[in-house]
Amino acid sequence: MPCAAAYTIGYIRIPSYVPNSFNNALTQLQREVAFFQQNTDGLVIDEMRNPGGSVCYDEAVVSYFMTDTWRPLGFQLRATPNWMAQFAFSLQSAQDQGSPQWVINLYTAYLKEVQQALAENRGMTGPLPLCGESFDLSPAVDRTGKKISYTKSLIVLMDEMSASGADAFPAMMQDNGRGLMVGYRTMGAGGSVADVDGTIYSAGSTSVTQSLMNRKNPVVTSDFPTTFYVENVGVRPDVQIDYMTKDNLLQRGKPFTDAFTQVIVDQIKTSR
Repeated sequence: MPCAAAYTIGYIRIPSYVPNSFNNALTQLQREVAFFQQNTDGLVIDEMRNPGGSVCYDEAVVSYFMTDTWRPLGFQLRATPNWMAQFAFSLQSAQDQGSPQWVINLYTAYLKEVQQALAENRGMTGPLPLCGESFDLSPAVDRTGKKISYTKSLIVLMDEMSASGADAFPAMMQDNGRGLMVGYRTMGAGGSVADVDGTIYSAGSTSVTQSLMNRKNPVVTSDFPTTFYVENVGVRPDVQIDYMTKDNLLQRGKPFTDAFTQVIVDQIKTSR
């Protein structure tokens, strides 16, 4: 996307965080990021209308755009006997199969947190890393340990239909100061949700949140109390640009494209 200021701007679309193949998707992403690193001055990541998906895939994607050690979201789990049984089973399976020590440590920590929350009648655990044993994660690297993440200026496009994993992606980018979030606040759908049958006398069901996304820093807004949660609050843009306008409808989105292009151009200029 060459622009009037003679900068070359890359564009990558992430429609969901549910790839057909986790490994194939990351291999393809690695190739794209390598191309953008070599051939662009800045990058636009578009996750508008993204319904979410796998938290661990989400974190893996984020690692390709981080330049230094970064923190993922923590997840507070609803402390239930079901979680306790599930983690106890996973821990025993990991031990029986000779899994790596970090996997055993992870399930041990999960089980301990749920047991402690239940014993204290707290209802929720503290924030836990869901895809590893640490909150200190590194940028993506290749098999030799060489960093292969995108290091130049970038922005993330998001909107009110960016949900769940698409709440998480901009939250992690924003929390770690990586680029500007541009567009409209995300949905605030948050963590994992389970459906429970109403009763044997009804065809209805009830949705219950089993975990809550916990951010690195408190979020302060004028319309919600200060919170660490993504749920309901969503991720607020650093630069608000509304796509759902009459001008965008009549001009096929040109005003929106012009506006976010100017944002990334300004980012490139500032970084030089």
